[in-house]
Amino acid sequence: MTSGRPDTRTEEGRQRAFSLELRRRGGSEVLALERVLASDLGDLSAEALWRAATCRGRPDLSLEEAVSGPFPATSGADARSCLAFRVGLDPATAVEITFPLESLAPVARRAATRLLAAGVLRAGDEFVYALRLAAAESRDIGGLGSGSVRAVAPVKRTLPALERRELAPLLAGAEAVDAEHALPGEHAVVFARPALARARAIAERGLSERPAIETGGVLLGRRAACPVSGEAYVLVEEALEAQHTLAKEFSLEFLGESWRRFEQVLARRRAQPATATQLLIGQFHCHPFLPDGGLPPCADCARRAVCTRSSARPSSDDARWCRAVFHEAPWQLSLMFGLDARGERRVELYGQRAGALERRGYHLVDALSASVHATAGSHDREPHSPHPDP
Repeated sequence: MTSGRPDTRTEEGRQRAFSLELRRRGGSEVLALERVLASDLGDLSAEALWRAATCRGRPDLSLEEAVSGPFPATSGADARSCLAFRVGLDPATAVEITFPLESLAPVARRAATRLLAAGVLRAGDEFVYALRLAAAESRDIGGLGSGSVRAVAPVKRTLPALERRELAPLLAGAEAVDAEHALPGEHAVVFARPALARARAIAERGLSERPAIETGGVLLGRRAACPVSGEAYVLVEEALEAQHTLAKEFSLEFLGESWRRFEQVLARRRAQPATATQLLIGQFHCHPFLPDGGLPPCADCARRAVCTRSSARPSSDDARWCRAVFHEAPWQLSLMFGLDARGERRVELYGQRAGALERRGYHLVDALSASVHATAGSHDREPHSPHPDP
């Protein structure tokens, strides 16, 4: 997917924080010293705030007030092998959220792209990267957090309002899906079964075209906080079709008319008390092609209950699209439809983890709130899916 949106970052958002050294695997020569910009760290600082503050019942904190960092975090013998952010929950309390160095992979790929264009690297070359402090910064940072570089958001703001709703009763009657991809301590995602069915009907519509094309849309929902446990979680309530697109077999672009429709629907929903806290929570679309360029199933595929090769996963273009559209929104979701190597239809859910889109588990419920759909106009709804639920 491509967003078609310009880069609106300010010069301040492009300032340097750290650098990455790139070397060939097994080599000692530094091929590039790539600056890590403040804008590269926005999603990580927002994720740190989401994980630390909202899960402890403090959604009132802003990025400017609560998050400092990043700074090098100790990991074994290498004190600069990962990044940490400090989140202050109150004047006397701070929590450190640590991310692996792999969370800066987009920065490394940016440098590698330039090295490929310059002929320094060739297609197929392997490279490694390490975090390095600039000379002017390294003399100020003597240990963890001292003289830390501040991660400042472009505009001061708090996280959007959280719905107050108990989580345990929702999960008690829910069907757990892909539970093996849920990490301990990770926020829950609760899907309304009708919303998933609508998303599937829309996304798989392009499979019937000849040639097949990508079709999709956006997910509407809200972020909630459990008043009993203090846990933050995500509710997915509706799927809206992108009706104006440039759709091809291997790409999908939402045109301006689609974005205007999404904004109009949200405006109408927010004017109603029952849906006043709804927001754009994610995207969905289908990859209507076989994985790995159409390679046949593995020799032992017939003996496996589930084929492990699937096109129902975000591409590199999808990841860039989500970084642009859902910048500093760590609750974002990507619901992906596609085919496995056997040609069977697949659905997988991805969310932000350490700045990247990773597969995750979720829960299905029959309905989240009858009032949500009762207040929605008929022009806001998608037709019910004829396909069975997964």
